[in-house]
Amino acid sequence: AALTFTNKAANEMKERIARFLGTHTNLPFIGTFHSYCVQLLKRNQEHLENPFFSILDDDDQQKMISALLQRAQLQKQFSAKTVAYQISHMKNHQIDASNPALHYLHNPLLEELYHAYEKEKKASKVLDFDDLLLQVLKLFQ
Repeated sequence: AALTFTNKAANEMKERIARFLGTHTNLPFIGTFHSYCVQLLKRNQEHLENPFFSILDDDDQQKMISALLQRAQLQKQFSAKTVAYQISHMKNHQIDASNPALHYLHNPLLEELYHAYEKEKKASKVLDFDDLLLQVLKLFQ
């Protein structure tokens, strides 16, 4: 397998290897970290705490967060983009919703939004891009 950060790099690697081998068949997996994680998670859904049906792209994530902000009447205090960034930051630093480190946030409303977002994703059976990496990490553990 060969992993890259971008689809463009993955496609270029595939083309180079296919030219070198003279065939596009039976190539090893060549793709992004996220696409590799999707494959692993789909093959091992029975081991996941919360199986999923689809993955939120950035636009879908912001739409979900916007809806949460509107329901909580917080759309004037926060932008969906800011909340998405904060959630991603917490996940990338492995700050779990049940972890006391979550309280480092300057605004306690962000903690509530984090919980609401995670609950909404679970109910919708979706994962975001950060979840792909974190769920594979949990799977490996």
